Order: sequence, then C-alpha cells, then structure tokens
Amino acid sequence: MPGLYGVVSFDESPEEELFAKLSSKISGANESDYHYIDENALIGLKSLGTLDFKDQPFLEERKGLSLLFWGEIFSHSSRISLIADFIFDLYLTKRLERLSDLNGFFSFALWDFQKSRLVLASDIYATRPIYYHRDNNIMVFGSSPFAVAGALNLRKINREVLAQFLSIQLIQGNSTWIDSIEKLRYGHYLIFDREGLRINRYFKPVFRPIQMGRSEVAGTLIEGLGVSAVRMSRGKTALSLSGGGDSRLIALVCRQSGIDVPTFTFGGVESSDIAIAQKFCKAFDVEHYPLLIAPDFLKSSIRDATYNTGGYSSAINYHGFSTRHDVKSFADICLSGLSGNFFVGYPSLTLHRFAGIKDEQKFRAELKRWLNNGFRQHKLNLLLKTDCTDLIDQTVERLLSEYMQETYLETLLAIHYFEIANQVLSAGFWLENDVLEFRDVYRDYSLMELNLQIPAKYKISMGLGREIWRRHFPEAGRIIYQRTGLPISASMPMVVLKKIKDRVLRITQPPGIMDYSKIFRTILKDWIREFLISDESRSLEYLNRDIVSKLIDDHAMKRRDNASKIGILLTFEQVLRIVES
Repeated sequence: MPGLYGVVSFDESPEEELFAKLSSKISGANESDYHYIDENALIGLKSLGTLDFKDQPFLEERKGLSLLFWGEIFSHSSRISLIADFIFDLYLTKRLERLSDLNGFFSFALWDFQKSRLVLASDIYATRPIYYHRDNNIMVFGSSPFAVAGALNLRKINREVLAQFLSIQLIQGNSTWIDSIEKLRYGHYLIFDREGLRINRYFKPVFRPIQMGRSEVAGTLIEGLGVSAVRMSRGKTALSLSGGGDSRLIALVCRQSGIDVPTFTFGGVESSDIAIAQKFCKAFDVEHYPLLIAPDFLKSSIRDATYNTGGYSSAINYHGFSTRHDVKSFADICLSGLSGNFFVGYPSLTLHRFAGIKDEQKFRAELKRWLNNGFRQHKLNLLLKTDCTDLIDQTVERLLSEYMQETYLETLLAIHYFEIANQVLSAGFWLENDVLEFRDVYRDYSLMELNLQIPAKYKISMGLGREIWRRHFPEAGRIIYQRTGLPISASMPMVVLKKIKDRVLRITQPPGIMDYSKIFRTILKDWIREFLISDESRSLEYLNRDIVSKLIDDHAMKRRDNASKIGILLTFEQVLRIVES
C-alpha cells in the first residue's frame, strides 16, 4: 500500500538497509517517491500518482522543519504552501489540537531537525493509515502493519485481536494483528523524541443535536453533498454505483452540480445490483459500465484485499477487486456512497430497538448481542481451545467509556460510525490495490459536523432518506432498492411485510454484491476446504480443525448458512500467510 514510512533512531544512525527493506514493502508509483534523510531519521513517501504530482502529496522544508504530506485537502485554500504553513504554525505554537480544521484525507510526518523530534498524524477518519513499532529509542513506521512486520521480521500474532476479530470483527483500540505493532488511531497525533512517546487525541465525536426540521436537514445535506462532490472529483473520476440508495443520491447531486461522471457497478452474472443500476442510469441518462466479477475472484483477490484492508474486513467484503483494472481504464478516482446510511438511517429494526431502551443494563445487553455478529461465546471457546468468556464484556466496557453520548441511540451511532465502520471502510480501502483511489463524498468534514447535529430520531426507519426521495427526487425513489426489492420510498411497514412474506414463501433475494453463500457452497467449496484445513493451513496452529471442518460441511450441505463465518476464517488464514511471507 502507498503511504508514509520511515525509521527513526536516537541511539545511533538509523539502518539504511532496514529503510530500504521497508521501502520495498511499501508499494506505489515510483515517480511519486519522496525521501528525507537526517542523522536520526530516514523518512519516505510513496503515492498512487493519480493527481498532479506537483500538487499533493508533497515534501516541504523550512527552517529545520521537514513535512512529508500524504493525501489531499479538499478546500479552495489547498495550495501546498498554505497547508505547510498551517501545519508548521500549529506545531511551533503547540496547537496541534487544531488539526481538525484540515478538511481532507491525509496523514503526515513532520521532522524537527533541531529537536530530533518526529510528529505523525492522521485525519479524523484515518483514511491514510499509519502503523508503527517502537523499541525504546527506535521507531519503524509505515502505511501497512504487514509492511512494518515484513521489514522487521515480526510474525507473532496478537491472540486477543484474533479472538476479537472472530467474535465481533472489530480490532479495538490501537492494536493490530501483529504483536508489538500498533496503529495511530483516527483523530490522533504522535510525538516521538528522546523523551519518549506521547499520543494525543485532537478529535472525538460528540453528538450535539440541534432543532432542525427533517425537510431542512434534507436540503442542507443535499447542498453539502454537492459541494463535497465538486471538491473530491478531480481528473479521471467515476462513481461506484450499487443497487442501493446512497450512491444513487451521489449520482443525482453530481448531476445537479454539473459534474458529469461515468458510473460503474460490479457483480456476478445474476447480480441485481447491475440490473438496478442500469435501470437508474437509463432513467436519468447517466453513463454506466457493468463489470462482472470473475468466477474465481476470491481465490485471485483474497491476498490483495486482506493486505489493503489490514485484515479488518472479512472475505465477505472483498467484492469488486477483480474488476479494479477495468475501472482503471476510465477512472483514477472513484467516488463512493459508502457512508450514506449513517446520515439518512437504516431500513432495519436495529435503530428502533435501541431508541426504545431506557435502562443501562438492557442497553449493555443489547449492545453485546449486536456486536457479537461472528462466532458466539461457546463456539469461540471451542474454536480457539481457550476461554474467552470476558472478551465481549471487556470490549463493551471500552467502547462505552469512549463513545457514551447523551442517549443510547446516539451512543450506538457513534460506535458504529466512528469505530466499527471506520475500521472496515477506512483501513486502506481508499487506496485499493495501488490502482484506484476511493473517496467517500459523505466524509467531507462539514458533512460530518452536520451528521453530529442531526437529531438521531431522523435516522429511524430511514426517515431522513425517505424525506429526500419523497420531496427532492421522487422519480429516483420509485426505482427498487437492492436490499429489499422495494422502492426506496416504500414505507417501513411495506418493508417489514415484504421480508415476512419472503421468509414464509422461502423466497431468497436476488443475488447482489454481498451474496457469497452460493459461491462458497459450490464454486469455491473444494478450495475453501484445502485452504483452511489442509496440512498447509497456518491457522490450525490456533484453531480447532474439527470445528472448522464441521463449519464448512454444514454450509456445503445447506444445514446452516455459515458464509460470513467462513469469510472470517479465510481472512485469518490469509493474514497468517501474508505475515509469514
């Protein structure tokens, strides 16, 4: 993965051989390389090279300070000199807490030559990740935990992280898959010098709902999305258009803002996403590219997908990797609607359930049940051959200590948006395989501020979304939605009745981009067995072979749908193979 990397040592000069090895693990466009060399520091930067190399990223040096900046600031005052001036001023005046004023996706390394001091920082979503290993007065850092581990030959797996990932697919705090390698969390900056290591937080999500009508919020959101889309669409830009509503709204606001971007949709031969997207694009005269996922996409893409996401999302989320080179033929930058549901709400009963909770003990119990979407406690103990009884309770306690808001519904939204989804969506996803750069239009900082002001009750039953489709884009709202097979503007009772009817009649939803059960059961059945329980499988050092084998058999024989759990195990096995190699 492209990004920042470096070796800092205060006891002796940093090893050039180690720096070269680390550089070889950090991929990116060769013509976009920067290097900074000092007596105590070797720092590098590699970029995708999708933007004008003379603009961003950059290396700027002034009066004993050197700044390597990776990413882009989305504002009119985004010239290199102004960005550098701002960061240098914050550092010199000890006001790094104001880094939240930078609206963009970025991370940077600042080196103070006179004080032999390193400052590392990432944006409020950590879309440009930084991972590091510290050994007393030596620090090695890079944009991928696997790159740092490979350079240092670190291979010991963090067993607590493994247990967390298997049960809740969440790696809490600053831990990573590899022992002694940590991540710089979103909204934090790090200072490392001869006095030691200090980590400070400059951004923490706090909901402060204001009195706004639903129609007012809808209009403000649409206006903000238009501004964000203009900021983020530079050069060869396309839109990833699914069968859902969030990317559909981006397409409409792009059109409304005079931005002409082609769209693309990936999926299997029978994918309903492609069919729905084509219907939408035909209705609104939008250019569209249907891209079919290769039948062996998981086998061919699992390594790259795991590497780029840092192992945070399971193989169930790897759709689209086999089409990335097709997208590259017409785009370098891809806009996405991935975070839209955090604004407009979800068409599910989850928010209803949490909104009605008044008792803290009941809230903790519901939160524990909601988080535990992987292996349940008893199965986890058998799988790992160890007792993990307190794992979920400890995770809940840590999350509540960090994210507790005025209401339980707001607490759920904060945990989901800034912790769970933040990991899955941001950890390298935006720099997909060194080929494409993804940008989430909803993650403009001004929209984030709006999101923290929207009354949480508007998220229930997708209330804000329904207001947008009903009042502003009624024709687009009448086109069906992939998750339910109903129009987006359909009422919540209609959605519930449709799900009940499908369940009674045993009608399965048309396959979309997330339907891997059939693929796992048929096309990839033998490969999965070979990958997970053969003598070559590394994960059997940690996992119970009999439990894994029964999981695969149950799925193949249709006794139980274990696709998501198999996806989790595929990720872990691949993590081990990446670390080992």
